[in-house]
Amino acid sequence: MVAECKIGLEEKAQPQGLNYYHKIWSHSFPNKLGQSFAPTFILELMGAGLRIGGAVWTHKVQYEPLTDVTNLLPLLGQESAMLRLACQMQALRECMSDLVAEHNHASPELASGSNRLSLFAKGIPPQLHRESSSDVQMVAKFAIRYGMDVHRAWAAGGLAPRLLHTEVIDSTDPLQLVIMEWLPETYRTLDQLPLDELQSAAPTIQQASQSAHGILVNGQCFAHGDARLPNVCVRQEGQQWSVKFVDFDWAGAAGVHCYPPFMNSSIRWPAGATPLAIIQQQHDVALLRAELEFQLEGGLLPMLQ
Repeated sequence: MVAECKIGLEEKAQPQGLNYYHKIWSHSFPNKLGQSFAPTFILELMGAGLRIGGAVWTHKVQYEPLTDVTNLLPLLGQESAMLRLACQMQALRECMSDLVAEHNHASPELASGSNRLSLFAKGIPPQLHRESSSDVQMVAKFAIRYGMDVHRAWAAGGLAPRLLHTEVIDSTDPLQLVIMEWLPETYRTLDQLPLDELQSAAPTIQQASQSAHGILVNGQCFAHGDARLPNVCVRQEGQQWSVKFVDFDWAGAAGVHCYPPFMNSSIRWPAGATPLAIIQQQHDVALLRAELEFQLEGGLLPMLQ
């Protein structure tokens, strides 16, 4: 843990605290930086204000505040504020114990030929350093919400990469770890295709979307919710195209599942696709068609039939 104290609340302690963090790890533990992300709590004490943050070191120092600035003075009549501060201090104490235990029981220094060294170099978190006897290449992502049932069903229909593993990181946090099959490099997302190839693949893509929407699990059909060009992968196989949908973060039961509370306003969502609205299959159809047409129109190629 690194703490930096300032006399007044207007003085920012974060820059100096991160400077100390950089010096401590780079000067005192330089050999550990190639084998760890140096997780450290940063305490900013500014007058009577306290903020707790966390820092890690990937290819650069990265910092995230974990709390707002909290008043340390006794606030008579504001029991909820004092209780919140007490909870933060208790959480910090427990997390510090966990972090110390993690450092004390850290693995011995990695051999120069260890595969984990390359994983650290690529910025892959230790939680994803898993031993596997399989030759299957995998890709992992973290998601707050994820349509696992949809992914499994569409993968079983050959319309998505295989879903290999899912895991809730912490029972008190909605963050999930999702591990799936890595598609060969011969697959490309639709936004990477030259316009002539995109036009050639478009009918197959629309047919694949229709086939995916026809997949039922216990009588329930599904919608992707974010069927944009970067979320559809294709590979040309002779005169045919293979289609795989990816990124099922918003996917769910059509007519039941809801969009998230925040959606990118720069995207031209179809009518009815708004924050917290019910996801419908026709939204997938309209969004995918609109993006295909916009791409082809921009290249002055004939529109979809």
